[in-house]
Amino acid sequence: MWKRLLRFGFRLLYNELAWTYDLVAWSVSLGKWKAWGRTSIRRLRGRRVLELAHGPGHLLIALKQAGYQPIGVDLSPTMSRQASRRLRRAGLDVPLVRCRAQALPFRSGCFDAAVAAFPTEYIVDPPALQEAARVTDRDGRLVIVAAANLGGRGPLPRLIERLHKVTGQGEPMPHGNESAFGKSGWSVKTEYEPVGNSSVLLAIGEKSTAMTSPHPLIIDGSSLTLEDVIDVARAMRSVALGDHARSRVAGSRAWVDHVVEHEAPTVYGINTGFGVFANRHIARQDAEQLSRNLILSHAVGVGDPLPEDAVRAAMLIRANTLAIGHSGVRPDIIDTLIAMLNRRVTPIVPEKGSLGASGDLALLSHLALVFTTDATGRDEDSGEAIFEGRRMSGQEAMRRAGIPRVVLGAKEGLALNNGATFSAAIGALAVHDAEVLLDNAIVAAAMSFEALRGVSHAFDERLHSVRKQVGQVEIAARMRALIEGSTLIDSTDRVQDAYTLRAIPQVLGPIQETIAFVRGIVERELNAATDNPLIFLDLPSDDKALSGANFHGEPIALAMDFLKIAVSEIAGLSERRLFRLTDEKLNDGLPAMLVEDGGLHSGFMMAQYTAAALVSDNKTLAHPDSVDSIPTSANQEDFNPMAMNAARHCAEIIDNAQHVVALEMLAAAQALDLRLRSQAGARLGRGTQAARDRIRREVSFLDKDRLLAPDVKKAVEMVRSGEVVRAVRI
Repeated sequence: MWKRLLRFGFRLLYNELAWTYDLVAWSVSLGKWKAWGRTSIRRLRGRRVLELAHGPGHLLIALKQAGYQPIGVDLSPTMSRQASRRLRRAGLDVPLVRCRAQALPFRSGCFDAAVAAFPTEYIVDPPALQEAARVTDRDGRLVIVAAANLGGRGPLPRLIERLHKVTGQGEPMPHGNESAFGKSGWSVKTEYEPVGNSSVLLAIGEKSTAMTSPHPLIIDGSSLTLEDVIDVARAMRSVALGDHARSRVAGSRAWVDHVVEHEAPTVYGINTGFGVFANRHIARQDAEQLSRNLILSHAVGVGDPLPEDAVRAAMLIRANTLAIGHSGVRPDIIDTLIAMLNRRVTPIVPEKGSLGASGDLALLSHLALVFTTDATGRDEDSGEAIFEGRRMSGQEAMRRAGIPRVVLGAKEGLALNNGATFSAAIGALAVHDAEVLLDNAIVAAAMSFEALRGVSHAFDERLHSVRKQVGQVEIAARMRALIEGSTLIDSTDRVQDAYTLRAIPQVLGPIQETIAFVRGIVERELNAATDNPLIFLDLPSDDKALSGANFHGEPIALAMDFLKIAVSEIAGLSERRLFRLTDEKLNDGLPAMLVEDGGLHSGFMMAQYTAAALVSDNKTLAHPDSVDSIPTSANQEDFNPMAMNAARHCAEIIDNAQHVVALEMLAAAQALDLRLRSQAGARLGRGTQAARDRIRREVSFLDKDRLLAPDVKKAVEMVRSGEVVRAVRI
């Protein structure tokens, strides 16, 4: 008997020590505890984290101390009591889902029970990499699969090493869990934190909301789509240059080399200066220095760095533009841009400094600094880039990524920084985000319409068919589908509603058509030759170059200004419905500010304040940037479109509108719940019920005042990712 007790005690002590060393490492040199994985998973701070807990609660405590909101699922009957005691001593009130099965094949039931019991955003599963293939396919959630290793024992390091080789680029490796990661559109990255003579290993599997193909995108200068841009910019799809495009590029480059060698004919940017110096001749031996000087002198952007997706989108668009074959660059230039995309070297590019003509000169020059060089190879002239999550000099980032930097030849500097490429990149992202936003706005409008017990005659098909506006007809049809089956609709004696309810199709319909119109302009720009001069080998004369102004960003500037106005209208309409929901004089019997016991509780009062502030901000940002112009370069460039300003302001308006629509969704879900509580037997519409249920998985009913900021953040993430729209499926 005493031997069994001793063995049991030893087992408990071993598990206690093993998990302590696995999850928190003692650093003798620093003389303090170092929390496991703190820097690696900082993105989870403040989020709900579900741990498939197999030990005595150390990871839960570490997560809580790091600022997370852990939820435990204890799969070990032996450890559950011990974990509960330890968590109570640590002052951590964490709900534990009890599971009796310890063997891996039976754990899926525990996982499913936990997800059903708790609204979960992220999953942390320390020892169970075997579960990765099944866990990864859950509503596009980010899944963390983590493990700690001491001394390199066991098969786990080898499995993580194999996972580390999967980057989401090309075909996945043909074995095990990493194959499941790759095929489902996940990218896997492993980070190491030294712990004495061992390491803590963290394998992160991340899936974009936009599914991407495991096959590389082939760019050819003519077929790039907006969806391709999203795949590469946000879902990290790999890229390759098409063979026919490579041949075209090499042909135009051969002509440039001929011009440089013979110093004739005189061609702008090849053997002349730039801008106001267009009439200054440049000698053959100075051609490389001319290109390098152009990049160095024009990299004068200021402001905060552009987001990674915007920079990646610009790199892709620029590579595709050069692949058309009219720019006179070597294929090496395009190959280098593609290698940076595939190995995720992202230049730091400041957001301000472009007039949109001659293209986004300053911004593109900052991009080019990272992958171009000269004979001196000065690190301080290489700009900055992000690689493997760290900010460093461009030269260091390229060295670590194993990508050689290139010395520019004649014409190549001009080909790289001429063109409204960043304007087009931000424009492409904006169009995609506006489309997703509109879908969310329609769902939010239907929820508010139902909560306010609207009159459905406003959506009658006959009414809209006689207007003959395509967008209006389509929005009305979607509204009918969303509220179908509701007992709240038409349950009052009102004849008609206010404009914000009655005119939803008449407002959102034209906005839908506006977004479609802007999409067409942007997609044409994705496949446009936009630098200057351009080379046409079929010209009959010896001079194959044509100088013009394809770099001028007027198409993007006007399109972004139009989109700014349209998205501002989405937010304005949404805020007015939010106001109506919270005003007891307008909300058809709902409590003031959508909270019971108002006065003691403020409910959604400040949610409407915030929405009003954002809508007001949009009114200023929606002022058209394209109507402004300031001459530059000694009046050689005397009419500039301000395309980049328009694109930046458009992105900011979309961000504001995403928050406004998210706030309306939260308020509408609250109002629907209040209706259901007060009206026994009431039934929601087919689509609105699905939307309300999806929101409630993340945000609970507001029965009394609480901090709303985390709820708003979750709602905004659902709007951006389209999770509510996907749940509705209408």
